[in-house]
Amino acid sequence: MRRSVLPKRTRRVVYQPNVYKTLQKGIDQMVAAVRPTFGPLHGTVMIEHIDKHRLPDILDDGGVIARRIIALPDRDEDVGAMMVRHLMWRVHERYGDATVTSALIYQSVFNQGVRHIINGGNAMLLRRALDKGAHLVMDALVQNTLPITGQVQLRQLARTLTADEEMAANLSEILTRVGRYGQVEIKAGRGRESFIEYKNGMTFKSEFFLRSMVQDKFKVRSEMEDASILVSNLLVDNPYELAQWIEKIVSAGIKKLILLARELTPPCLSILEAARRNPETFDVIAIKLWETTERWELQDLAILTGGWMFAREAGYRLGSVEVKHLGRAGKVWIERSQFGILDGGGNPEILQRHIQQMLTALENAREERFKERLKLRIAGLAGASAIYWIGGCTQTEIDERVKQAERITRILRNAVADGVLPGGATALLDCLP
Repeated sequence: MRRSVLPKRTRRVVYQPNVYKTLQKGIDQMVAAVRPTFGPLHGTVMIEHIDKHRLPDILDDGGVIARRIIALPDRDEDVGAMMVRHLMWRVHERYGDATVTSALIYQSVFNQGVRHIINGGNAMLLRRALDKGAHLVMDALVQNTLPITGQVQLRQLARTLTADEEMAANLSEILTRVGRYGQVEIKAGRGRESFIEYKNGMTFKSEFFLRSMVQDKFKVRSEMEDASILVSNLLVDNPYELAQWIEKIVSAGIKKLILLARELTPPCLSILEAARRNPETFDVIAIKLWETTERWELQDLAILTGGWMFAREAGYRLGSVEVKHLGRAGKVWIERSQFGILDGGGNPEILQRHIQQMLTALENAREERFKERLKLRIAGLAGASAIYWIGGCTQTEIDERVKQAERITRILRNAVADGVLPGGATALLDCLP
């Protein structure tokens, strides 16, 4: 059989001056789309949906407008547009403001740079001059930065980010109470009203292994005071080994135990049920860690409680755990989807050293994901957390408000850490010599 040979598809190569001309057109189109929202007395932009039956959105946020623009019809112009779009969304995510200002600066630098190079200028010398000028501008901006302190200033800043007075008041209250590194979780509620739930201690995602270990059936909650803790993600599947280990720790005088594990087989759960028949003599609560629990969370928990971390990846089994390896906590509470620890029995000096190491790593970190992870770890060890339950009339409204609250929370944290600058590009004008 003769095989048909398909013609190879050749790639279209674009040369100068078409390269900078098409890039320039894409940049100009993207900036023109967001320019009406610039300044204190700004306008709005109407975005039409692909589905013609839906009403268009009227937006006044440059970052959101840029995010809604998926692509331009022309492939080469789209490259320039996406360069600006990526810049604006990064600024929007990190700072929440100055997205249009950054786009205008990008457009101006690109256009003037192209003109300079066309007229015989050296591209490398231009780059060095821009780097030098950027450092001078950054130094001037740092000098003009205003610190944010207190709930009143936080609320005023939040009101510039949202027209929702209730959300601005609640988020400013939350960050004032939990602090700069406090853990804040935004969740979708089930009604119209929004409310705040404060929790003390370090919290983790988890669940009960057995319903019989739930003390308060209505709240699905259990508590245990002055308890020993086994910090592990082990797969406990040997009931004989478990029975021997419980006998060992009971002989050592331990009366209350929190057992963290990734999995417990039914025979092992039966052993635990038999061991806790007389809670006055010995009581145990087995907590199932989620699949998403990472090893660094267990490491922080081990340092907080003064115990050892036993990871199944390292080849540990339950039989290798000694009594001296267990941690201690003044109080442990467990709910439907999480558990928390108060008054961990770890060494305060080691704990402070561990937090300081993470603060140093946070200052030197460049990747945003790594920064967010470090902030979560510091917040957990700080021991203050809050859950903000968002309400609304419809599920769509609730989902949109949850996204908005998450973005405002991130911006307020950065403002507390780094301060704020006057908007409307006035801070940039102040940098002029």
